[in-house]
Amino acid sequence: IDYEITPALNITVIASDSFFSDTAFVEVTVLNINDNPPVFSQSVYFIAVTESFTPNMINEELIGEMDQALITSGSGGFLEFSLVSTILTTVSANDADGDNVTYFLSYDPPYFAINEDTGVITSHVVFDREIVANFSIPVQARDGVQASQAVVL
Repeated sequence: IDYEITPALNITVIASDSFFSDTAFVEVTVLNINDNPPVFSQSVYFIAVTESFTPNMINEELIGEMDQALITSGSGGFLEFSLVSTILTTVSANDADGDNVTYFLSYDPPYFAINEDTGVITSHVVFDREIVANFSIPVQARDGVQASQAVVL
């Protein structure tokens, strides 16, 4: 019996002999277990990124501003800033058991990161087609017990 198809059963039991009979009603509640892996909305996600696109939008003007800020900061020459990543795509998966789905890259590539809660895949590098023309990013969706895979190309 599969909980996702039949969460409960109602059974009528009749016992009889030659003279008498009696009826009992039995309700069986099916308990849900984690028997379904997450299912991606797509098995392959296709994306395209323009060559030489600068994800963090640092340009010469900004670098000049950063140099000037270092000179005028008065904080020992240290300037704090964070690198901005570009969102490339979002992968999504559903779990028939209703379990929480988390996302992981199947390996630790230097160019990509994934938000394990949202499935958003980002990059903070400048792509150069002459160096690497194509990427294949295997992604896993996990529900705590089971996992499934998709690929981002």
